[in-house]
Amino acid sequence: MFDTSAISRGFFIYGKHRSWKTGINGLVSQVSETEILVQFLPDIQNAAKHYRIQAEEVKREEWELLISENLQDIFEVKHDGAA
Repeated sequence: MFDTSAISRGFFIYGKHRSWKTGINGLVSQVSETEILVQFLPDIQNAAKHYRIQAEEVKREEWELLISENLQDIFEVKHDGAA
């Protein structure tokens, strides 16, 4: 589960799913205990897109995540082994 007291809307995020060649920078659009919705600008830059990060996928170590509120203090989200 995501800690909604530590991550909130407007935070900067770098996410890389294990199936992607490169990660994508974006902004947290919504966050719940089970999902983070990330908004980002694609290469064509005339529309915004999003991707979803499921807590279960983070638990299975499918994501590399770096999150920051201010781009100075950056923390990495890792699965801690808790159920």
